[in-house]
Amino acid sequence: MQDEVSELMIYAPSFTESLEIGDVVVVTGRSKLWNGIVELVADSIEVVGKDEPKADVLTSLSDVFLSSLVYVEGIVKEKGKYDFVVDTGEFLIKVYLKKGTNIDISNLTEGSKVRVTGILTLYKGEYEILPRGQFDVEVLK
Repeated sequence: MQDEVSELMIYAPSFTESLEIGDVVVVTGRSKLWNGIVELVADSIEVVGKDEPKADVLTSLSDVFLSSLVYVEGIVKEKGKYDFVVDTGEFLIKVYLKKGTNIDISNLTEGSKVRVTGILTLYKGEYEILPRGQFDVEVLK
């Protein structure tokens, strides 16, 4: 979740079916620390409107961008079954595909030029981008 000022990871597995990307929400819950990131464990979520999420270009691997919607462009350096690494020319970033997104990367090969949008997170000390859906992984010409 993010607004004009900041962003916050929300843990809300029982609410995900009723939410859509772009929903403007009011969330209540309690905070907790998960893998070094403060997140809100939602008790309730109320949809109060719609807006278009805007991604920021990820210019460096730093905590400044944690929990933010970001994008990178670069070359696929490595590819696994559920992840791949993008070389932006400035840094390498892992892109991790969460199970529920059903993102298909069969068309990606090492050397493909891509634009990837997603949430920047930290897992076991490593920065990762978590795309939200297939539309967040674009192969560029």
